[in-house]
Amino acid sequence: MAVVLIILAAVLGAVVIAAVVVGERTQAEFRRKAREQEDTEPDYYEIAHLVGGPSRVADTAIGLLAEQGRIRVSRGSTLHRVSGMAPAEHPLEQRVFKMLRRRAEDRTAYKIREALAKSEEVAEVESRLADRGLLILGYSPTVTLRQCNSALAVIRVLAPLGIVVTGITMLVTGTPQAMMPGLVGFVACWVIALAARTLYATDPYIRYSREGRRHLKKALRRRTYDSDTDAIAMPLALHGLGKISDPVVFVELIAPPPQPEKSHGSRRSDAGSWSGGSDSSGTSTVGGGCGGGCGGGCGGGD
Repeated sequence: MAVVLIILAAVLGAVVIAAVVVGERTQAEFRRKAREQEDTEPDYYEIAHLVGGPSRVADTAIGLLAEQGRIRVSRGSTLHRVSGMAPAEHPLEQRVFKMLRRRAEDRTAYKIREALAKSEEVAEVESRLADRGLLILGYSPTVTLRQCNSALAVIRVLAPLGIVVTGITMLVTGTPQAMMPGLVGFVACWVIALAARTLYATDPYIRYSREGRRHLKKALRRRTYDSDTDAIAMPLALHGLGKISDPVVFVELIAPPPQPEKSHGSRRSDAGSWSGGSDSSGTSTVGGGCGGGCGGGCGGGD
């Protein structure tokens, strides 16, 4: 029995080592890509994603179009496209205009922002950042990392079972010395698998890499821009809808959806709660970024 447990511990150890080595090689490839493209500056939508995730990207697109006068906001937070303006060139802005063809009740700011944050165009921004090594996606963006995570998840289940079985066997047989190598092996596998969980996690937490943090800090320090569009969009990307110049437009853009009226005679409200993409200060964050001023300490890293 001791030999069998030692062999099982050795097999689990080999799987753990292989998963960690392959995973680290994959992460190193991300860092290499970041170094190769370190002279390519992220645009304002990419910066928005680094700061606050998909919701901040959506806020930036809508806020930019509003500030440029290409969309307007009526009472009730309904968005309208302004006729006679130049067509949108960026895919994100094209997506906004397509959404504005909907019925009025489906063109409210919160609905457009929610749908835009989940759109393929925003996912493409995220994918570009990951490909350049600026963003580390917690849910493992490559097949290799997913496989590594799956292997480590199995180890996190099997190793404790091995520890329990070995402990019981030691007590029953009265041969602790013979069982000790297997016990140590199972414990080591479990500890390593737990420690590696944060490297290849499956939760939706998103961290920017060391290079992503460098670009973010550089954007925060920047005071002049190459174009009027950048001068409008970059503050929105960094600080949210709080940078909207018109306070009336700002209030309409962050307004929550109308609450349904109570049914006659009902003792409690059926109105649900709403969690918007930006609070009254326009600095809320999504998915591991940092809102408002990011220079004070940004989470995540290699």
